[in-house]
Amino acid sequence: MDKVTGNVFLVTDEGKGNQIIDAEVSEISVDLKDPVFYKVLEMASVKDVPEGYDVVNGCLVKDGNPVTEQGQVVINTILATVPGRLLLSVKPLRDLGDNVDIFTYTPSEDRFNKLLGDVPVPDIHTVTDNYYVFVTTKTHMVEKDTDSVPEKLSVFDSSYIEVYSASADRIVSYREKHSPIGEPMFILPSMTSDLVQIVTVSADAVKYDEEINENVLIPADKLVLRRWFLDDDEEEIDSCGCDDISLEGAKSVDSVTVTDNNSLLIKAGNIIYYTNDGHYRRVINSPLVKETEGFDYLVDAEITDKVNKLTLANKDYETITIKSEKTDDRGIVVSII
Repeated sequence: MDKVTGNVFLVTDEGKGNQIIDAEVSEISVDLKDPVFYKVLEMASVKDVPEGYDVVNGCLVKDGNPVTEQGQVVINTILATVPGRLLLSVKPLRDLGDNVDIFTYTPSEDRFNKLLGDVPVPDIHTVTDNYYVFVTTKTHMVEKDTDSVPEKLSVFDSSYIEVYSASADRIVSYREKHSPIGEPMFILPSMTSDLVQIVTVSADAVKYDEEINENVLIPADKLVLRRWFLDDDEEEIDSCGCDDISLEGAKSVDSVTVTDNNSLLIKAGNIIYYTNDGHYRRVINSPLVKETEGFDYLVDAEITDKVNKLTLANKDYETITIKSEKTDDRGIVVSII
């Protein structure tokens, strides 16, 4: 609101706004004066993603022109654009090696906001229009003498998964793990609640090295899948008690989907994993699994002590059934029926 005239404006860009007359927004954009002449009545929910921004010599520019006075803020790069804001990698005020600070910039308010300090550049993944997941793995290098030959080892410190809310412009939840979290590969709705499931897959493991007294990062002998649950109402992320799922024999994960009982159906090469939450996990391992490619949704399951019978559907609502049966005389028999 203009403190002199009482006119109310919707701020649309840096230094510009449209007057609101009789609850209607005027189509005419005007130049606004210094912010001291205005009072903020309400923060609008900005849905548009900022466009046309770039970084040149540490400065934020739009369409080739400097955007604002940055003071001591020196920008490395734009990490992502979210509704109403830019996510930025910023040089720390003191030299921290490869670590950076994470800032946001809100064009409509001409405001920088520091989210994180002294962190490796995070992997950023979209969960919803409002929520974004940051995954950060902290490591450092140590030199070890092996047969008089120096060997550089990557030492694992910790992993973090953090949830950023674009509307609140802050980190609303985070969890730390003392093993590699991996990459968020699948964002899945819950079938039984308002929770969102974030599935991460890690191909790394940690091994304690007695000579250097450190936890060294090494390739894992099996993939580890983790489930994280984001509660939209409470803006809280958490992992269930049985969140770590070891994918024995899998080299990569092809698909992960949620079943009607909130279990996971995981397909990885020749293997199908059905988490069968609350009961024993079920696995079908056979070259015949390849014939179910594209059929990634479990619509029916018949589970007994000796039989795993899964009916799968594709996006065209076609179905295929794969059956694994444990026999007394010939071991496990897998068939497509």
